[in-house]
Amino acid sequence: MSLRDDESVDPVLVLRTFGRIAISDAVTIFVLSILYFLASMSIITIGPALLALMDAFYSSVSHTGTGGGAPATTRGRSSHFVSSIWTYLRAGLPYTVAILVAVYALYTYTALAFSGGTTRALVFGVVGMYAVILVFVLLFRAADIVVRADENERPGFFTAMRKAWGSLGSNVAFAATHVVTAIVVTIASLIFIVTAFCFLPGLLALLELLNYEELDGAGAKTIRYAYLDPQT
Repeated sequence: MSLRDDESVDPVLVLRTFGRIAISDAVTIFVLSILYFLASMSIITIGPALLALMDAFYSSVSHTGTGGGAPATTRGRSSHFVSSIWTYLRAGLPYTVAILVAVYALYTYTALAFSGGTTRALVFGVVGMYAVILVFVLLFRAADIVVRADENERPGFFTAMRKAWGSLGSNVAFAATHVVTAIVVTIASLIFIVTAFCFLPGLLALLELLNYEELDGAGAKTIRYAYLDPQT
């Protein structure tokens, strides 16, 4: 249930806020993305790192509350990310499996789409790529749901995924904007592999954070004001 008086959602506001914060918070997005990939090098910690990444972003929202207080510093969120990995080590293992399968599928469909084969192969590859990115959107939403829950009430993987699917399905048009934006961000980042490593995880986490806040939280406008005009 949204915390705002106005129950309508505004995808344009989310996109504008996403752009503004992506620019103003670029250093934090860069640092957290690098930390995510470093933390994922052991493979087994890919899932826990995803939960920790969402927790690091959500910690800023919970800090700003309804708009008062400056966002947490890059150092603060980085420390929060590192410590949170151990918190979510066990809960994140199913996410590791899901992410590995999704990455393999994304690679397969991308190779198929650009293999220079038939038109049918191209269409099948592109559709497959989009479907895999939808899975990543679901995984980020599930992680967002988990980190927002009280420690003793955190849902398991399958419960969180069902809630994520229900959350996206509660407003299909709004969810479609989220997914399309995630597709654009992912493809744009993958054009330059270095960009994907340096910014993609953080950008997808920020996009999820703002969409969920607009749909079921204090609203993207609140987060925008907290970042651009913090009350100290």
